[in-house]
Amino acid sequence: MQFGEFFQNIRHFIAAFAAADVYDDVGIRPFGKLMLNDGFVKLTGEVYLNTNMHRLVADGREILLKALEYKLLYYLFTNRGRVVSKDDLLRDVWEDEHINEGTIAVHIRHLREKIEADPREPQLIKTVWGVGYLMEETEV
Repeated sequence: MQFGEFFQNIRHFIAAFAAADVYDDVGIRPFGKLMLNDGFVKLTGEVYLNTNMHRLVADGREILLKALEYKLLYYLFTNRGRVVSKDDLLRDVWEDEHINEGTIAVHIRHLREKIEADPREPQLIKTVWGVGYLMEETEV
């Protein structure tokens, strides 16, 4: 194999890998073909939410969100800088579905595990005890 053929094979391998939907066991895939464009808003650090494509990107990787996780995250984002009560979440995110406060806490925990550097010490989605949750304002 000649030197030029070697590099051509490397380029084909890289292109095939970038085009593939390669997921790991926690629902994360390389950012690959996606490019930062209109619709991306910065949540914090290297975490971006694409409101056009309903995608979350952290550190260059797409984080898979379930529909309800996206709806919850988007709701918190659109209300960032203000405390959102659990009643607000029940009414506007779950649309008065019969759930308890524990269900909200579990969904918040799942979001934190996906977007926070340390989910046990959240910096983006904070709990306001006895009231609800607060998504901190971020510099854009």
